[in-house]
Amino acid sequence: NPTFEGAVRDTSGRGLDGVLLNSAFYSATNKAFDFSATNNVIYVPSLGPTMTGDVIASMSCWFKLDDANTRQVLMWLGSDAAVANLLDIRVKDQRIGIAMGNDPDTNMVGIKTGQIIDSGKWHHVVGVKATTGAFNSTTASAMFQLYLDGVSVGTYGGLDESGGLNIPTDHDFLSIGAGNETGSVLPMAGQVSNPKLYNVALEPSEVKKLYNLGR
Repeated sequence: NPTFEGAVRDTSGRGLDGVLLNSAFYSATNKAFDFSATNNVIYVPSLGPTMTGDVIASMSCWFKLDDANTRQVLMWLGSDAAVANLLDIRVKDQRIGIAMGNDPDTNMVGIKTGQIIDSGKWHHVVGVKATTGAFNSTTASAMFQLYLDGVSVGTYGGLDESGGLNIPTDHDFLSIGAGNETGSVLPMAGQVSNPKLYNVALEPSEVKKLYNLGR
């Protein structure tokens, strides 16, 4: 059980424990965090200075969605404020992608899958931001990588802005299952297992190892 007295334990040893908010809970039977109720979220208030500015990072998790047609967030680094920046993995119209931007709904840039995400089925996703600087059609392939079930996928998702990522020092939080600390921004409905955040760009072989380890 990765929880202890309402906290989700950080296994990296850095003491960055998360908090289960609203009705989010860990199901020992399913070995997964459950976000099926309204506005559930795991929230880590601050990740420290290494995860601010134009970060290099990788996000990984197993997920199962109640309805993959609904727009929803699996993992989110940064702020939901319009003046701030963010990096997230989200699902929209049965497709999953990794993107960055400066508000939750518009000005998002990134890559997404062409494959359909099945509702009610477990998948493994890894999103990687491997470089810094401005995002555009030239830099897209080097900056973002996306893996679904251990396989490299994802295509350029279009350019809404060309700036770089800049996560503010006062909004360096991580949320799992939604896009903010209250769970009210693009909440997901479903389950997540083994969420991981890295401050490095994972290599394809490392992604494959994560997938082969299983849920």
